[in-house]
Amino acid sequence: MRNLIIYFFVLSMILISSSVLAGGPFAVDTVNDSGVALRWGSNTLEWYLDPGAMASGYTNATGKEWVEDALDKWSNITIKNASLAAVNTCQFNASYQGELDEDITVDNVSPYISTSSGHSAVIFDEDGEITASLMGESNKSTVVGLSAPLLSDSTGLYITKGFALFNGYVLSSGILASTESVEDALFQATILHELGHLINLDHSQVNDSVAQQCANAGTVYSRNGSCAEGGQYIPTMYPELLTTLQGNLARDDKVTLSWIYPNNTFDNDFCVITGQIFDDNGDPLKGVNVVARRVGGSEGMSYVDARSFVSGAMHTGCTGTDSSYYLYGIVPGQAYQVTYEALNTQYTGASGFEPCDDPPSGFESGTIAGTDGETTVSCEASGETVEMASQTVSTSGGGGGGGGGDDPTDSSGGGCGNIGGGSNEDLHVVLTLLLAACFIITIFRKRSYR
Repeated sequence: MRNLIIYFFVLSMILISSSVLAGGPFAVDTVNDSGVALRWGSNTLEWYLDPGAMASGYTNATGKEWVEDALDKWSNITIKNASLAAVNTCQFNASYQGELDEDITVDNVSPYISTSSGHSAVIFDEDGEITASLMGESNKSTVVGLSAPLLSDSTGLYITKGFALFNGYVLSSGILASTESVEDALFQATILHELGHLINLDHSQVNDSVAQQCANAGTVYSRNGSCAEGGQYIPTMYPELLTTLQGNLARDDKVTLSWIYPNNTFDNDFCVITGQIFDDNGDPLKGVNVVARRVGGSEGMSYVDARSFVSGAMHTGCTGTDSSYYLYGIVPGQAYQVTYEALNTQYTGASGFEPCDDPPSGFESGTIAGTDGETTVSCEASGETVEMASQTVSTSGGGGGGGGGDDPTDSSGGGCGNIGGGSNEDLHVVLTLLLAACFIITIFRKRSYR
């Protein structure tokens, strides 16, 4: 039996400028460099559907149902507040606009994934030929989906066009799982993940140790999509598909969407923890993963109530004066520990997991203290901002070194979700031709399994 490892990769092809981000938004404002995450205008993704079949043996109606189910999950976000009430925290919406006028095939796909103005399309690549034409024939059986924002408006703040493409060949060829029901569930988790990118979420490394424990137990195929109890703690936006449970949004997924598309309840019922990371020379250090997790709660709560942010992610490139992190969705009255860690090197480079092609490395994880020197922090009242003491991280090897470039073969972390120069006075280019978050199955071992 083939050993399959499934990753969510971010590939760079025909790059304009660099702004891969992780643990937060997929794309930020590079027109004004305002440190603002992009969002869809009026907080609404207006999408059109390819009228063709999703895959061999899977009708268009089934595909539409799966897409709508995923968008419903992203549109109906609730988080428990200090009173343990599940409150709606997000004002994102998705609006189905109808079917496109043509079945999208390899012969007519170009306008839908280009930076010319047009509809935002959900594309069903029934036979995998579109994927093969974009990614190469060898990837027809490895790339499950592609998605990305494509254009923003003249302000550089609002997304106006994007696409999501799903490779039906992978679904119908039996390479995701050993049983059809699990295969369906894994593909639905992929749809949820890719639509998260289209909405403007990037990857998250929350609960990485739990995810790696699952991965070390065998491939997703050999485990038939199971990660035992630990699966419930792996976020949908984790860069590797490990379990069917990634078809359920984790707290980290919900918090990220809520701070990009916040409603008054999110702003009023929760707090935010913020601080900056510096290197030995006192310079801002970008590309360090920072995590806040609740302590002292019930069993498993430290994994449930956890969120992450990569330092400096609100501005592009590896250099700059801002290495801030923002940890939203903090529940008043609860204690949290804030830690820093290196990004998992398995997901750097081609996975485009952070803004640096050479991320900070060679340092031990550690705890960030509050301004009072305590190793746990809390907010007393909702709406507060908790300032952490500045953290110095002693690094070796990584860090700095620019954030990618214009080389289309450079798939480093520096080139995801970028906003380039304006294509005309009304639109700004987010991506050119294809700079997308894609979901890949690698048909060989990447690690030794116990």
